[in-house]
Amino acid sequence: MKPTPAGWPRLSSAVFYDSAAEAIPWLCKAFGFEVQLRVDGDDGSVVHSQLTYGEALIMVSEGGEGSARSASASRCAAPRAWAAPTRRA
Repeated sequence: MKPTPAGWPRLSSAVFYDSAAEAIPWLCKAFGFEVQLRVDGDDGSVVHSQLTYGEALIMVSEGGEGSARSASASRCAAPRAWAAPTRRA
């Protein structure tokens, strides 16, 4: 595998939430992400944000029911909490 170009994150992804304004602090507290950039819309929605974790970068914005993105983009369910299956003895 080729090395990552200088200045580029090793991971770059986007996630959409019904309320990114609520999800961003939760992601920071739960997983240790840091807010690098946040752009709020006139209505208080998060138009774009960038969260970092080490060399990783994720973009978080609104994508739920009634958002501008949901009308123009393909439908995407908001991420849900999940737990790894437990092993049975």
